[in-house]
Amino acid sequence: IKVTVAEAVEELIDELPRVGRATFRELTSELVDRIEVVVRFLAVLELFKQGVVELDQPATFGDITVVCRLS
Repeated sequence: IKVTVAEAVEELIDELPRVGRATFRELTSELVDRIEVVVRFLAVLELFKQGVVELDQPATFGDITVVCRLS
């Protein structure tokens, strides 16, 4: 399995404007391998760093909501 953070960022930039907001659980529900989930998490963090998404986690250890800031 070869997955890169750059590829995951591209996938999220394509997917997030269509859905607007989604939980991290929803964004990873179709992924099978743990490494893919880790790479997707790193991609979400990169998009947060770039200001592309906002993150919300109302409860400790609760679901993380990813909100797209792209229009």
